[in-house]
Amino acid sequence: MSAAIALRGKRGTWGADRVWKGDYLSLPEENSSYIIYNAAIENLKYSDQFNVVMFSAFVHKTNKFNRCADRALLVTDFAVYKLDSGAKFKAMKRGMSLQEMTGLSVSPGSDQLVVIHNNKGNDLVFTIISSEDRVGELVGALASRYYQ
Repeated sequence: MSAAIALRGKRGTWGADRVWKGDYLSLPEENSSYIIYNAAIENLKYSDQFNVVMFSAFVHKTNKFNRCADRALLVTDFAVYKLDSGAKFKAMKRGMSLQEMTGLSVSPGSDQLVVIHNNKGNDLVFTIISSEDRVGELVGALASRYYQ
C-alpha cells in the first residue's frame, strides 16, 4: 500500500503484479553465495541490533565521482547498508539510519535507478540489478518503516 501511494502516477511499472519476497539475497535462486550472505547478516544483526531484513538485492552503486561498483543493498528495520557483493558480504560502512533519510527519488523509466537522500549530503545512488522491477518493493519497504 505504501508503494502504491508513493509511486502513483510517477512510475508506470513498479512490481505490483508479482510476489514480493523482500530478502532476495537470502534465496538460492537469486544468490549462489546465499549461505555466506545469511551468515554475514546474522553477524551484522548481532553487532547492529536490528530485527528484520526488509529488502536486499544486488545493485550497481555510483559514487559522487561517477564511478560504479557492484554492491549488495540491505534494508533493515533500522538502517540501509551497502555490502561488498564479493565473497563475504561485509558492510562497507556503518549503515545509514532511517532517521538520516530525507527523501527518495526513483527514475520513471525501466532502469530501476534509485537515489536515497540523506541529511549528511552523501546520497546513495544505485540501480537494482534484476530483470524484475523491484523499485516498488524497495519504496514500499522504506516508506512503511519510515512512517511508523
